Amino acid sequence: ISTGMSKDLIYSTDEFITYSNSSFTSEPVESIALQTEPDTTSRRFLITGQKTGGVGVLYYADFESLQLPECQGSQNPGDQNSDYESWIPTDDGICLLGRQIVIIRKKPSSYCVDHTKLNEKIETH
Repeated sequence: ISTGMSKDLIYSTDEFITYSNSSFTSEPVESIALQTEPDTTSRRFLITGQKTGGVGVLYYADFESLQLPECQGSQNPGDQNSDYESWIPTDDGICLLGRQIVIIRKKPSSYCVDHTKLNEKIETH
């Protein structure tokens, strides 16, 4: 959501490598909140805001129509044909808070929908 008054929703399908605009109203509104369904893989959102004069508004944004392909290869992160990678968050190049954790996540460059709810944490010491 843009800051200030806007008619557009700015979104990304590739982890913010590129952006797209979609107009969701004919009159500018000040966005207050963007909410998703409890299912974190949802591509449906509620946008709450205010029009000029303080009139409250509610919009429903549905990005299902983008029809992105389903991500593949969650069982083989890092493989050339996989849309997933292993990621190790670090503070000192070795571990974070005394632990090394491997997280399986969607590659930022993969143009697909991740319905796996992955972000699996595999702890190693």
